[in-house]
Amino acid sequence: MAPFVLLVGSMTGNAEFAAEEMVQVLKNELGREAELRMMDELRADAFQPGTIYLICTSTYGEGEVPENAKAFYAALCEQRPDLSAHYRVPEHFGPDWFTRKLWPFTMHPDPHGILIGPRGAFTKLHYDLWGSHSWNAQIVGRKEWVFIEPRYMDDVYIETRQNGGYVPGTDIEAPDLAQYPRLGKVPYYKVVVHPGEMVYFPSLWMHQVTSLDDTISVTHNYLSGNIYWRVLGRYLAHRYLKKQGI
Repeated sequence: MAPFVLLVGSMTGNAEFAAEEMVQVLKNELGREAELRMMDELRADAFQPGTIYLICTSTYGEGEVPENAKAFYAALCEQRPDLSAHYRVPEHFGPDWFTRKLWPFTMHPDPHGILIGPRGAFTKLHYDLWGSHSWNAQIVGRKEWVFIEPRYMDDVYIETRQNGGYVPGTDIEAPDLAQYPRLGKVPYYKVVVHPGEMVYFPSLWMHQVTSLDDTISVTHNYLSGNIYWRVLGRYLAHRYLKKQGI
């Protein structure tokens, strides 16, 4: 069987600690060959056929990669194909104010991209980037989405949702009502999105996502005039006051 190599970018050691734990699970519980490599000295040709690579990295600030991963990230960016000619915003959505002069900051990384993941990949309930709107177009595989209206934000214990890590007992479909009793009265919508279909969710709509197959999708967070001041306020609080999960 192919060996695993975990490539690690870390600022404070948390990502390295998580990667060390994964190496032990792969070796001791699954009987697989696995090793950890820090990104400090890696080049773009680090990837070799016949090996499974897992990237375990933290971010800081506005999604910046950690210091020990910057050179490796820059090398990969230099070799990435330019897909911009193959991408256009669907006509159903108006101009993205993130790209207009009225938005005074450069967005880095871009608030749109390609998502690739395996069957079973899971994203816990949350709302998107500073309360922006978002759409997600499915290209390969199916994804199951759970949506909850913003008016139930307090009832879903939002403090457990917007920061890293899964909090046991907060599963919307099987909650621990002894610990989180308000979850019992939260209605939700569930939908499965198939290849060729798209889902849109407005600002502050909370969502949980599970990949039912190996999946590829395109996602785009965007800003419109009706939520400009909301998003700007949250962005400034994040950037200058270092508030997280807003």
